[in-house]
Amino acid sequence: VAQQLAESIGLPSHAKVQVRAIATLPRATGVTIEPVSEDDWEVLELNSEFAEETILKQASAINLRT
Repeated sequence: VAQQLAESIGLPSHAKVQVRAIATLPRATGVTIEPVSEDDWEVLELNSEFAEETILKQASAINLRT
């Protein structure tokens, strides 16, 4: 699990997780990113290709069971 994803869902470091493939999952047709500030817009514009690559690599589908 990517570190940023783990942190965002409160998954502790070195936690054991169970992962399984999902056979039928709807295909995403788009991703929208909305920068917060003018500086964020500038950074995204200057690095749009890198941002796209990174987002696609980090995209994950998870199911949190409570």
